[in-house]
Amino acid sequence: MPLRAPFLLAAFLSSALLFIVEPLAARLILPIFGGAPAVWNGTLLFFQASLLVGYLLAHLFATRLSPKAQRIVQPAFLIFSLLTIPLARDTAFQAWIRDRAAQGGAGVGLLLLALLALIGLPFVALSVNSPLLQRWYAGSGAKDADRPTFLYAAGNLGSLIALLAYPLVVEPNLTLGSQAATWRVGLLILALMVGACALLARPSAVPVTAVPETPKVAASTTQKLRWLALAAVPSALLMGCTTYITSNIAPIPLLWVVPLSLYLLTFVLVYAAKPIAPTVQLGRIYPMLVVPLAITILLAADKPLMGIFHLATFFVAAWMCHGILAKEAPSAEGLTEYWLYVSLGGALGGVFVSIVAPVLFNTLAEYPLALVAAAMLRPPIPRERAAAPGSLLHRWDTATMDLGYPLAVAAIAVILTLLLQSMLPAGMIRTFVLMGIPSALAFAAIDRPVRFGLALGAAFLIPSLFHVASVGDILLTERSFFGVHRVMREGAVNVDVFEPGRNRRPHKVKFGPFNDLLHGNTVHGKQDLSHPHEALTYYYKTGPIGGIMSNIHPDRVALVGLGVGSLAAYGLPGQRFDYFEIDPVVTRIAQDPKYFTFLRDSKAEVKVILGDARLTLSRAEPGYGLIVLDAFSSDSIPIHLLTVESFRMVLSKLAPGGIIAVHISNRYLNLEPVLVETARALGLVAQAFTDGTMTDEAAAGKTQSHWVAMARSQTEIAPLRDIDKTWDDIERQPGVRPWTDDYSNVLGAFSPDQ
Repeated sequence: MPLRAPFLLAAFLSSALLFIVEPLAARLILPIFGGAPAVWNGTLLFFQASLLVGYLLAHLFATRLSPKAQRIVQPAFLIFSLLTIPLARDTAFQAWIRDRAAQGGAGVGLLLLALLALIGLPFVALSVNSPLLQRWYAGSGAKDADRPTFLYAAGNLGSLIALLAYPLVVEPNLTLGSQAATWRVGLLILALMVGACALLARPSAVPVTAVPETPKVAASTTQKLRWLALAAVPSALLMGCTTYITSNIAPIPLLWVVPLSLYLLTFVLVYAAKPIAPTVQLGRIYPMLVVPLAITILLAADKPLMGIFHLATFFVAAWMCHGILAKEAPSAEGLTEYWLYVSLGGALGGVFVSIVAPVLFNTLAEYPLALVAAAMLRPPIPRERAAAPGSLLHRWDTATMDLGYPLAVAAIAVILTLLLQSMLPAGMIRTFVLMGIPSALAFAAIDRPVRFGLALGAAFLIPSLFHVASVGDILLTERSFFGVHRVMREGAVNVDVFEPGRNRRPHKVKFGPFNDLLHGNTVHGKQDLSHPHEALTYYYKTGPIGGIMSNIHPDRVALVGLGVGSLAAYGLPGQRFDYFEIDPVVTRIAQDPKYFTFLRDSKAEVKVILGDARLTLSRAEPGYGLIVLDAFSSDSIPIHLLTVESFRMVLSKLAPGGIIAVHISNRYLNLEPVLVETARALGLVAQAFTDGTMTDEAAAGKTQSHWVAMARSQTEIAPLRDIDKTWDDIERQPGVRPWTDDYSNVLGAFSPDQ
């Protein structure tokens, strides 16, 4: 136990520091590079590559250096990385990076260089620890030295606690500067702990290689590929499940923490000193979860409780794959190579989902693909007795059926769809017939993992291709880094409308058909094709921003966030509207008159500037009479656009007497208290307007909205009260601080009753 304790603590702290530094580094570079896809992809590649370099170095240390040299080199490596790389934004080199980025040179190369200078060496040094500590412990002569992988479980427990601690404890209470200082102290303590482990890790009297029961056997190519697959599939499932839930079911801030916590927990369970890895039982449970889950995915079921179903299926799949992976771990001499392949597999799964899939697929197809791959990796269900040669069961067991049966399921699904889709009315009965029968046929093959997986893939594919469960007319499906965007056609409605001068008697008015722009289950824009010049949803003429746009007509207007370009409907001749939009797919959709015509038909001159608004707006000429910030309605709000520094930049672009209007309608976050503190920090005055909807307005396309307006003085903001008396001053809330580039607290703004 005395020997085991320092190794456990070192593994725990090493992984905790590794997990905490990732969001810390990302927050440090966000104001410089913005939140464009290339930035997040580049950051992901950097961390994945650094982790792989660390595991490769661990393998080289273990195989090329003597045990004594290893125990000297690794603690020295940690100390050197701490002394040479300051985790801060205020170095001369980081200032040079900021200057280059401000001049328009914020490419991926500059980003990688910034991350390398910021955290590169410590991140690699930390990555070396886990496999190397296991190697040292295996040669220590301890009673449990033959199975040092429990240290990996301890490391993942550290990662799990760090993951939960960052949004719950660290971010709300510490500025980035304090976080960096605390992290450096932690790294120093870790270096001392690793040094202590190095002193304690003396080679045993009987080296591990001399134990006759565990002779060294090189892993075959097939085994290495299997390690890659067993690590890649849960990694892809993690990202696919997270994206699906946060887009299509519950776009709740920080919800991504839950699946990642479950993912880390599976490592703790399977690599613990007394592992809990009932892989055969999990392999039996998984089909009972994934088959009904496939039907719910095809049905696009989006009730919040469905999120629990997705998480349960993901947890069982990841636990099963990692359990198999743990059981196939080699003896101590092969562990560093084993962890290298596990790390590479995890990286490949992540890169496939985050970088490759958005290019290949228009939908979140990588999620069903990962579910199918997990089904194919299931351990086979053992039979009590073998099938007799020549029997039907024996023919069922042939490898040919592994391909033939899924093809038959696909053929049956196609035939059913062609025969019944037009005969049965749209609804649950048709959906369950056309999806349920192929899914049931897939379930019949659960005793053969490959066959079951391929048949499940057929049950996914055919109904998806024929849009069996579609409840509307899908005009377009296109995907970007930010998610899947769909344009859907809604039918027309006849609404009873009350108008003055008609004795308050209603008359029927036809609205629609409508074209809607959706991201997951969130509507980001709508146009009434029978009244195409009317702005709808949050931008309705009787709403807060509708009143501003109808009564205040500056020559130049800046709008951050494009949507479908609804506010362009208020443009007048002689005005200039500059939209700042980060998503190129949204831009293409809004500019295509087949779907939306607000931009084409606007009487104002309209220009769309593509890129992160904090960077692109900072390069714009000042003098905007109205600046509309409309980027905070989704679950993943761009924090760097809500900081005091960002608003100071926005204020520098505002003309004298101008107004800043901020759209903060959000199902889960109340940003009003944060904005009033931001306004006070900059010497601005702020008012808010939370708008409701009448029944006829809702049917016509209006959506309830929440807006905050800011101006330099009470005199400049006073016209809003003349437009609508609902505009009112904002009460401050105790304990709320303005967000800055050095501090934010998303959890503190969480308010699900919004």
